[in-house]
Amino acid sequence: MRKSNEINTFRDQFAKVEESTDEKTGLPLVTVLYGARDDKNMPIAPDENDATHGTWMAIQEGKTYNVVYWKRAAYEGADLEINDLERIQKTYVEKKAIVDEAVAHQDETDWNKYVGFYKELMEQWRKLPHWHLAFEDEFWDQFHAAQSHFYDAYREEQNKRKVAKEDIVRRAQEIAESEDYHTGFKRFQELMKEWKAVGPAYHRDDEALWKQFRAYNDQYHDKVVKHQEDMQPVYEASAAKKRELIEKTKEIVAKVPDLEWKVTSDEMNAIMDEWRAAGNSGKVNDDLWKEFQDVRKVFYDARKEFYASMNEKHAANAKAKKALIQEAKQIASTTIDFTKETTDRMKELQQEWKAIGSCGHKKENELWKQFREAMDAYFENRRQFKGY
Repeated sequence: MRKSNEINTFRDQFAKVEESTDEKTGLPLVTVLYGARDDKNMPIAPDENDATHGTWMAIQEGKTYNVVYWKRAAYEGADLEINDLERIQKTYVEKKAIVDEAVAHQDETDWNKYVGFYKELMEQWRKLPHWHLAFEDEFWDQFHAAQSHFYDAYREEQNKRKVAKEDIVRRAQEIAESEDYHTGFKRFQELMKEWKAVGPAYHRDDEALWKQFRAYNDQYHDKVVKHQEDMQPVYEASAAKKRELIEKTKEIVAKVPDLEWKVTSDEMNAIMDEWRAAGNSGKVNDDLWKEFQDVRKVFYDARKEFYASMNEKHAANAKAKKALIQEAKQIASTTIDFTKETTDRMKELQQEWKAIGSCGHKKENELWKQFREAMDAYFENRRQFKGY
């Protein structure tokens, strides 16, 4: 492609100049038909259907004409000097397609996929010819803007991930340097889940931070192993004590249901206090606790059943005593002649009350008060009626 500062008519007075818009690129296009000859080889006005004329075509950019096609006239030999139009059109279409793709995906957040996507677009762009035309600069500005928009967001995301992973490393260091010998492994597992959820940061940052994280994890592991070795005699003593308490609990459970539940419950609470005081038993701690709990469950299930039965009996006794209260109140409120039969019935009610049995300390006192009030009212009225 050549550049010219003017439209070249080749000094042909019959040259035909046409200005149009290229259909594929939308760029201003100047076409000059020149050098037509008649049968006597005399200059004539060019005819598009006449193969004797030459054709000169240029894309106009301001006052500059970029020659994209030139085929000499027949009298000049009909040589094809420049033939770039179709390739420029192809470049235009391909670069525009790259720009459209870049703009369409500039807000994507699937970073792993679209980092590679934009790299591939850049490779495609670099492989295309450069014609030094204005549309290429415009396309490049659009492509670069979309690419920069994506990479700015990508860099911001990578920095956020770096900060998040730095915080994870900081917390890993806290665990590694703590005296927490029990929950640290679980906490490291939770940090690992967080690490994976954050996603990768820049490779150099990710690699360095991961190395620190693994170092703190290993530091904690070695620390726990040493602690367990140091604590082994303590664990063994604790385990021995807990096995002793399990046997003691089994002896109590063996006496179910012939137990004094209040006294025995106090014993069970004391055993639990001893269990807590025994401390950690190391690797067998969970197994001993399960065995201990299974034995205790037998006791507490039996106690629950006992009190449920007792509560049911108390409820029945309370119902029976409420009926006696109702009858006593009825007699006390309606009797006016205080016969022997009426008085005997009131005395019988007292005997029946005693025979029913307890309905629980609190309820017993409440109902007894109501019963006594009815009894006292009757016998006070009888005393006044009899006069003694």
